[in-house]
Amino acid sequence: MKSTNIGTHPRKVASPGHSPKTTLLSITLDNLRDYISNASMAATTEAVLAVLAFAGLLSATLGEPAIRTGAIVATTACTVALFAFLTASKLHLLSRATTAERLIRDYCFALEERYHHSCQPRTWDHVIQIDARGNTVEEIECTIVAESDFVEFFSLWAGAAHTWPERFQGKVRFSVTTSTNGRKGGVRPRAVTHTWYQSAKIAITVHLASPLEQGNEASFNFRLYWPLKCVPLIRRHAAEDFVRIFSAPLKFLRYTVVLPQGHQARFDSIGLDDDLDCDLQTSVNENGQTQFTLTASDVPADHRIGMRLDLI
Repeated sequence: MKSTNIGTHPRKVASPGHSPKTTLLSITLDNLRDYISNASMAATTEAVLAVLAFAGLLSATLGEPAIRTGAIVATTACTVALFAFLTASKLHLLSRATTAERLIRDYCFALEERYHHSCQPRTWDHVIQIDARGNTVEEIECTIVAESDFVEFFSLWAGAAHTWPERFQGKVRFSVTTSTNGRKGGVRPRAVTHTWYQSAKIAITVHLASPLEQGNEASFNFRLYWPLKCVPLIRRHAAEDFVRIFSAPLKFLRYTVVLPQGHQARFDSIGLDDDLDCDLQTSVNENGQTQFTLTASDVPADHRIGMRLDLI
């Protein structure tokens, strides 16, 4: 008895050892389809913008005068519209990212306050390099110890001591790695988020790759670039404070401020009480720059300590 296939059509089957025929056009279309399905709206729009610009260039170069004029006008209008769309899309994404990071910071703060999820710094070695424009590069090496059962994150606060332009927030750059010991270390944490409070105060939250158990220590290196942070000191010749405050007792602190080449300054100490084991010295480093170094042991919690500098 003959079998009958209902609702189907016979298909050609490639013979063994032969693959389906592919063409350059089919490969290009497949790649384009994959790109559109995986790319974001902004990336797709940028691609369309590039195609329109190229098409407009060809029309303006090879077409008739009337076609050239129309192509130029159409391409210009499309380009302006697409740039406006991209700008609005970027602002929307930045707003969403800012809201998300602020929520992360607020939830982390709630965990710290309500459930005593916390760690405290044990040592803090902080160097601030100031250039001739007032930009700063800060390098911090710190060791933290877990106080709660497990610590998944910790935060570092930084800020400018003057009214700093909010428009420069996007130019602040920072990186975090584990401290190096020979070939060991130098690894980035699981994630680093940040939140701006007011215009010149930032909270940087480090999310650890694995929880730190109670009583254990971990060391990290921070690098922070802050544009125009010391403009009052360098450009306006106004006295400026360099201070740190720690929420828990600190075993050891070293705080160094390095002036630009050829600059000199007078200094006063801040918070260096008689009952505190501390010292503030000035010296010249190997690059010929004047630097001020504060060292202190057993710094009390919530104690304001540092220096005030005034250029000569």
